[in-house]
Amino acid sequence: MLEIFDDGRSLLEFQLVRLKKAFPFAPIVVATSTAAADQLIEEIALKNKVLCYRGEEQNVLGRFVNCCHHFHFTDYIIRICGDNPFLQIEFLEALQREGKKEGGHVDYVSYAVNHKPAILTHFGFFAELVRVDALERVDALGTVDGMALAAHYREHVTNYIYLRGDKDYSIRWLEFDLLAPFGDSIRLTVDSREDFENAQSVYGALKGVAEPDLSWKSILSVVEGHPATRVNMEKQIRLHQK
Repeated sequence: MLEIFDDGRSLLEFQLVRLKKAFPFAPIVVATSTAAADQLIEEIALKNKVLCYRGEEQNVLGRFVNCCHHFHFTDYIIRICGDNPFLQIEFLEALQREGKKEGGHVDYVSYAVNHKPAILTHFGFFAELVRVDALERVDALGTVDGMALAAHYREHVTNYIYLRGDKDYSIRWLEFDLLAPFGDSIRLTVDSREDFENAQSVYGALKGVAEPDLSWKSILSVVEGHPATRVNMEKQIRLHQK
């Protein structure tokens, strides 16, 4: 996330520039940990004139809840993973619109691809909208079915909510099955050196004199035209099953 991705910018900076341009009036917060190694993340956030909150390293759910309290966010937030450089702006805009429907009372909104939560796919195109109150309710749970709230729920922030379905939370899935045929061949979330190089290769092919088109259709076209990149992505998908 901190290595140079393009034009002297790290992966995080690359994403922050895109988000600031698309949502100039929205508060953007980089939520990182208090670990010494994450000091550079805070510096990048401040350099790019976005907010930063530092909290617990292991309890990411608690970090998000405390971040919301710190900045007085009481309605909903959109959670974005910093390792997704090709996040689709149109999908974020749709989440905003959905969050305002029905008086804003839905707890969680995100996309699904072939009935699978898109956050569990490898595309790196998607984000999640979640109500602060829903996060607070999960964070307050001491036990679930007689057992302590599992660490993976605290690590992944929202998975307790969407895995419980409509039992305890109101969920809305936006189906996007146009990507279903590519679920085993397109990976643009960045978790490894190979992922990083694949993402750089795709972006390099998209760059031109004009501003690059980072739409999912253009990205698919590039990957389809570069068989070696697609093979590398398929290998990474097998290694990083979700």
